[in-house]
Amino acid sequence: VGNSGFFTATDLQTVLTDMHYVEISDQISSSCRFLRAHRHPGESYIDYVALADSVTVRQERLFEESIWKSFCFFQKNYMAGCISLTQLPRFLHEPDVRSLVSFATDSSDDVPDGIQGCQKFVRKYCDETDAAELEFFELAALMSRYLMAGTASDSKSAAGKR
Repeated sequence: VGNSGFFTATDLQTVLTDMHYVEISDQISSSCRFLRAHRHPGESYIDYVALADSVTVRQERLFEESIWKSFCFFQKNYMAGCISLTQLPRFLHEPDVRSLVSFATDSSDDVPDGIQGCQKFVRKYCDETDAAELEFFELAALMSRYLMAGTASDSKSAAGKR
C-alpha cells in the first residue's frame, strides 16, 4: 500500500491474477480462514518482505525434499550417505533430477545445459575444497544455489559462496 511494503489480501489476489496465477488467486478467495483474517473493509495488511521470505523458504524446502527423494533412490544402487564425483553425472541424469532442472530453468530445452552447468558448478566447488565426494546436504545446497539462485550464468567461485 503506497510503497509501505505492505499490501492487502485483495491486493495479493489482484497481483496473482495479473501474473496469471489465477488458480492461486481463486484458492485465496475460496479460503474462508485466509479471508476472515484479511478481509475488506478494515482489511489487515500483509508484509510483502515476510511473504516473499516465506515463499522462498517453502521453495527451498520443496526443492530439498525432491533432491532427497532422488538421492535416496539413487543411493539404493550405490553406497549410502555420499555421492562421489564419478557418480554425479548419473545422479544429475536421474528423471526426477532432470525434472527439477527443467522446472528451475523454465524450459525443457535448457535441461542439458542446466545439468552440464550444475555439474561444472559442483565440480568447481569440489576442486576448490579438495572434496572427492559430497554428502547430501552439501550437494542439495550447491544444486539449490546453482539452479534456484540464478547462478547458472554466474561465474563466481562455488566455494566462495558457501
